[in-house]
Amino acid sequence: MDAFLLIERVLNNQAVGAFLGAFTAYVLFVMNDRRRAGRKVRSIRAEVEMNMALAKSKLEGVRGKRDELTKENRLNTSALLKFNTAIIRHFCAEAVDRLGSDQRRAIEAVCYAMEATDDVLVDANQLAIALGTSKGNGERAFTVERLRNSYEDAIANLGRLIEICEYYAKGGYSTILTKKYLRSDYEDRRESV
Repeated sequence: MDAFLLIERVLNNQAVGAFLGAFTAYVLFVMNDRRRAGRKVRSIRAEVEMNMALAKSKLEGVRGKRDELTKENRLNTSALLKFNTAIIRHFCAEAVDRLGSDQRRAIEAVCYAMEATDDVLVDANQLAIALGTSKGNGERAFTVERLRNSYEDAIANLGRLIEICEYYAKGGYSTILTKKYLRSDYEDRRESV
């Protein structure tokens, strides 16, 4: 019985009570912080998957623009929605301690592929706009061929990006980093002419 009285006196002490309260608050803070970081990691995957769906949509859009140009001799100068890599990088920075080095490098590879693809699409769109406003016919055939090649580049980039996003969604981070990406593997096999 003396042991219970001793424990009661120790726990009834204000300093011990303050320590236990502070310790409990710290444990709750750490648990909540880990939960939030885990949510950020899941959010990165969700953003990559959402951008993969956007890439598939863009792929069909670029194919349509290419086909309009080659089959119907029409220009489509509508811009395509850009990928949002800033939010992925933001989530990565907030959960960096929960990510392994391969996963962090894979995230950077995904973001790089998205940004590079957007650059190709912006260049193609600017070329289409310039072609639509040009008055001279002397360089038109050359410019049309450049635009068609830009669309083919965009199609290859989008195919590679979709594959990279699929690997990320499956957790294949090292595959993203070690695979040899050959353009010929991503060229459009659908008939365009």
